[in-house]
Formats: sequence, structure tokens, C-alpha cells
Amino acid sequence: MALLKFVAIYTMAYKIASVLKLVIVDSIKMALTPLVLKKMNTTDNKRFYKKSMLYSSFVLMLGIIAVSLFSYEILKVITKSTTFWSAWMVVPVLSLSVFFVNMRETTSYGLLINRKSRIIGINVVISTVLNIALNILLIPLWNITGTAVATLVTQIVYWRLNYHFSQKEYFIPYEQKKVVILFLTGAILSFAGLVLNEISIVPRLLLKVMCIAAFPFILYTLNFYETVELQALKGLAGKWSDIRNLGENLRSLKDTDEEI
Repeated sequence: MALLKFVAIYTMAYKIASVLKLVIVDSIKMALTPLVLKKMNTTDNKRFYKKSMLYSSFVLMLGIIAVSLFSYEILKVITKSTTFWSAWMVVPVLSLSVFFVNMRETTSYGLLINRKSRIIGINVVISTVLNIALNILLIPLWNITGTAVATLVTQIVYWRLNYHFSQKEYFIPYEQKKVVILFLTGAILSFAGLVLNEISIVPRLLLKVMCIAAFPFILYTLNFYETVELQALKGLAGKWSDIRNLGENLRSLKDTDEEI
């Protein structure tokens, strides 16, 4: 539905954003799935499930902000053709769509626990039809931005469908307000590149690093963290800040799986 030139540009942007799914989302899924099943019959399982979603979303959003902000520099390094450099404009949209891929994976435990694969299959069909329809509608209007928006909307709908039916099967009190705060804050920082890419390289890179570093502190001002989480972070910082205990701290990681 578009010139091959734009197909190539979109493909480049999609590959960059897909790194987030490959490195973060898929890794989280592989690590959490056995623990989800292991926690099914424990008394604290629902807290574990809701915190798994929140913490994984936090880690992923850090990655989304980093990839979105530095996509312009990444494209300049990996391709010498200036034609591909415009791909950075849709990387934030595609990266944010990965956020809802992770949300879908970490809020569908009810369907997983009760083995409702039929519902998942129906949701896949609905999302596929929606994605095709949105591409037909939006590509003539906005070109590669249109198909990026179609991808984002489809992932939101796909997550919402799974979330709705999963909650009916097995209710988990997810912290939706915190997820909204997390997403909106991350989205604003991710799109900061639209402004920052116009300035010279040294201040641009410094400002982008500052945006990434500011993310957890902005969340702190918005009361994102619980008191127990802040205490745990302080303890963790104190533990790892002493270089003399590095070997002992690394050895202690061997028992992490059992403690979880």
C-alpha cells in the first residue's frame, strides 16, 4: 500500500523496536512463566502476579525510553543511507506498542491457569482483523506513521481483550493507576527526541541520558513507589555500593531462585 522505500524505512524502525521484545519481554516471559505456575496455590500469589506485571513494565519502560531517545543515533551508526534516518520518528510509537505486549503476557494469568486457549485464539483473530483494517485505513493517510499507530492500537486492544477475560476467570487486583502513571511518564520522555534531535550532538546526548536517569525520580514525585519498595531499594543500593563485598554479593545471587 506504499512505496517500497517506505516499506524499507518502516522495517528498519520495526527491527529496532523489536529488540525490546526479544531482549526484555521474551526474557521476562521465560523467567516468570514457571514461577506463575509454582505460585498458583500459595497465599501470596496475587500480590506476586500484580507486582510481576508492575516491575516488568517498569524495566521495559526504561528500555523503551532509551531505545526511543537514541534511535536517531542508532540509525546513523548502523546505516550510512540518510534515507533510513527518518525511521526514528516512528520508533517511539512501535516501542510503546511493545509495552502492551508485555502487559498482555503478564496480565493473562487467569487464562493460563484455567487453560482457556480458545479465548486466546479468538482474541488473536479479532486483533488480526483489526490490524488489517487499521492498516488499510491509516496507511493512505499517514504512511509509515499510520501503520505504526495501527500496531500500537492493535496491541492495546489485544491486551485489553485478554485482560478482560482473564480477570473474569481469575481476578487479580492489578495496580492500574500506577500503570497509567508509568505509561504516560514514559511516553512523554520517549517522544522527547522529537525536540532534542534538532540540537547539536553533545548537549543532545547529555539531555537524553538525563531523561532516562530522571524517569525513576519523576515516578517518585508521583508517589509511584510503596514504602517497603523504597526501603528495599535503599538496602540494595547500600549492599552493592561497597565494592569490597562484590564477590560475596555475586555468590548470594545463586540462592535467588529459591528465595523467590
